[in-house]
Amino acid sequence: MSFFDHLEPYAGDPILSLNEAFQKDPRADKINLSIGIYFDDAGRIPVLQCVQRAEAQMLAEVAPKPYLPMEGSPEMR
Repeated sequence: MSFFDHLEPYAGDPILSLNEAFQKDPRADKINLSIGIYFDDAGRIPVLQCVQRAEAQMLAEVAPKPYLPMEGSPEMR
């Protein structure tokens, strides 16, 4: 008898299963937005202009950039 016998088998991540369903879908006119990324027609992941501006702003700030606490940024709560 194993210590883990009482546990149910893991059914898989519901978000990642959306990506699997996308891969199986035969339609050509589809866009995969399942896991928070998307590809352009050339198969590249585009970096949105708003993200580029935010990155430039963060790099311009000469300050320490420590990890946030588990509950996130206090300004965003």
